[in-house]
Amino acid sequence: IDCTAFLGGIALNFDSNFVSGTSEWVVMEADEFDRSFLQLNPHIAVVTSMDADHLDIYGNHEEMKSTYLKFMGQVREHLLLCNGLQADTTVFE
Repeated sequence: IDCTAFLGGIALNFDSNFVSGTSEWVVMEADEFDRSFLQLNPHIAVVTSMDADHLDIYGNHEEMKSTYLKFMGQVREHLLLCNGLQADTTVFE
């Protein structure tokens, strides 16, 4: 699939964080840093990890967990959780 992509950082092989594709598909790396991923209502989402990287923003694990769960609730069709993650309150225990 020749998709358009918005990446969280500069990809060395594209020298950009934007890749222009020709298909109707758009893939983006959603950023949890400032809760900006709560502005999204994706049809499909893949959550690969939920590391406590931004506790300076969230304050504690409970607030971060609550924010991730809110995002998961905004996914319209398909939610894929990787690495043993669960869409409930056990994700950080």
